[in-house]
Amino acid sequence: AQDRTALVRTAIDLGVNYFDTARLYGEAEALLGAALRGVPRGRFVVATKFFPVDSGGSMHDVPPEAPVISPGQLRRSVDESLAALGLDFVDVLQIHGVRPAWLAPVLDRLGDTLAALRIAGKFRCLGVTETLVADPGRAMVPLAAANPQIDVALVAYHPANPDAAAAALPACARAGLGVVAMAEAARATHHTDAYRFAIAHPAVACVLTGTLSAAHLRDNVAAVALATTSLISPASTASPSAARAAPRFA
Repeated sequence: AQDRTALVRTAIDLGVNYFDTARLYGEAEALLGAALRGVPRGRFVVATKFFPVDSGGSMHDVPPEAPVISPGQLRRSVDESLAALGLDFVDVLQIHGVRPAWLAPVLDRLGDTLAALRIAGKFRCLGVTETLVADPGRAMVPLAAANPQIDVALVAYHPANPDAAAAALPACARAGLGVVAMAEAARATHHTDAYRFAIAHPAVACVLTGTLSAAHLRDNVAAVALATTSLISPASTASPSAARAAPRFA
């Protein structure tokens, strides 16, 4: 835990201010919350996720008939995330691993509850995350971009799979969504090249990097910094309204 705390603090010192986690990532929320304890709230942006269907705790091999979770389950998930993180609110609440056919039913059933949670101050921006396994045609993100409830999209985009540039990223740019790029899935190139590739796209506001090494983290931050001089921005620039104007999160 001390090593993880030191790594998070090093990231913040390097100018990183966007931290992504999820309920389905085991103890990740609690570990991140512990690492951020004592850091001024204005210095970081936290994004977490809830899985939108009742799948028994797994986002893989979800049966087609799995029902959308109830408003009560959504409220519990958000409250559990906040408790684990030790926060009063998260900056971005993301609908995790959305399949194209799920988007409308999920928002139909949970839209009012999500609006109420936002008004109550539990989260600031609503996002979606894609899954290439279940959505290889990248159909979900353009659908989400057309919905005014959605502020942010987490999109896989890297040299080995640049397909998002065809429809998903332009749709986000037209709608003003903030785009967070998953670039580490690249296998055909060095990760630093993948980060530079992703952040160079004008629709991309942030590139995610996963690491357990301070040296690796420094290399990743340096790679992104080479691609843009305006990447690092204070978390205070993030707001529900600003998200649809594609804020540049680091």
